[in-house]
Amino acid sequence: MGIQKIKISDKDFLEQYINFNISHRCVICEVCLKSFDKGNWAVKKSIGIEIISQYIGMLEDTAMIYCSLKDKSKEKSFFKVLNDVFINEKDNYKYSSKEIYKELDELEKINFDVFLKKINLPTRVEILKLADSSLIDELGGSEQAKKQYEKETAGILKNIKEMIGNRFKTRDGKSLNLVKFYNKIKHGSIFVNDKTNEESIYFPVKVKNLDREGKEVLMEAYNLICSKKASLEKLVNQMKILSDDLINLLGNFFRYNYKT
Repeated sequence: MGIQKIKISDKDFLEQYINFNISHRCVICEVCLKSFDKGNWAVKKSIGIEIISQYIGMLEDTAMIYCSLKDKSKEKSFFKVLNDVFINEKDNYKYSSKEIYKELDELEKINFDVFLKKINLPTRVEILKLADSSLIDELGGSEQAKKQYEKETAGILKNIKEMIGNRFKTRDGKSLNLVKFYNKIKHGSIFVNDKTNEESIYFPVKVKNLDREGKEVLMEAYNLICSKKASLEKLVNQMKILSDDLINLLGNFFRYNYKT
């Protein structure tokens, strides 16, 4: 296996990204779920760990896509921008979940078309030029089509905001760092089995030294349910909805920025 120099147009890459890459994580999770009932507790927990890992990874994909929509320009390809984006959860970092969340939280307070231009999406008037006339007629005319576009796009951006928020806070608003244990899963497969519960796993976020007797390692960890099928199915369904939203959003981005 060697490094090869290849060429691909930005348009072709984005088309592939929409039709294949975005759904990649969902496909993996769906295949895992099909094997869930066939395994013992270790298999089920491993499947749960993989699905949780893919879920967190998809949240990072989403953050990267949002940043790439913003940074795309005539001088910058979507492919290059996406490849260079690095999501860092440090406060006030340009590419962080918190900063993206803040921006999307301001959506209701600013002009919708202004926000669309900010992320290189067609405005309510511009989308009409890209839509089939039959669809516009089906929706009841231009004004209704513009309202439908705004409703759908605002809904997608709201879902993206809420999903990205899951990276750094719990449902009750408390601090959460999914990134730390996601990295520990990717690099080293670091997690600890909860022997008292057949469904849960400990994900360390901070590992301390041995105790005074030199026998036990102290740690701070999240305890997550990993092998409860209903919970995993819920995560995968959230991923499917997010995947469809991203495909819709990038589809409009593609038609607007890569006109034939």
